[in-house]
Amino acid sequence: MFETNNTPEAIELRRRRNVLTIVGAGTILFGFWAILKRIGVLLLAREKYLPKIMDIVSSTGEKWSEWYYVLLIVMTVIAMSVELLIRAFVGWAAISEGHGKHRSILYLIAAFLLMWTSFTSMIDLAVDYRTALAGIFAGITPDPDKDTSMSAIIIEFTSMIMLAEMIYASVRVRILTGRSTKRKKQSKHEG
Repeated sequence: MFETNNTPEAIELRRRRNVLTIVGAGTILFGFWAILKRIGVLLLAREKYLPKIMDIVSSTGEKWSEWYYVLLIVMTVIAMSVELLIRAFVGWAAISEGHGKHRSILYLIAAFLLMWTSFTSMIDLAVDYRTALAGIFAGITPDPDKDTSMSAIIIEFTSMIMLAEMIYASVRVRILTGRSTKRKKQSKHEG
């Protein structure tokens, strides 16, 4: 017959492993969201970016080509792919640890760096939002080059909290599995 272990430590271990699985999948999905958002911005706001690119190119004395815009999109996709690979690494490592496999501390370091970038991005967005809001009340039109949407701030905040929860859950799993390993060794020696 199947016997369950419902000690407080075992219950918390199952909970924390479940959290790791969920936030690991969420981390991967946030990576896809970031790519789709930035590509969408580049494609849908083409009229906003083309004059700026043409000004930069003309100041260098080169002739304008549509390929500069294509190059910008390709470089953005490459940069976002690197971010997606990092998020995928962190996410899959968390899912793996959530399923009981031991993972190295490297993914926690990467998760902390992602959390830090989410924090700094959130602060930057909040400052832009506050400045735009103050400008609107003062009758000044906000800078169209700044992302001043509250949804962007909320998304960055959610990403930051999710990564913090991942780090905490991973540390708790490591502590709890260390305790259970010690207990198993003690019971073998006593038995």
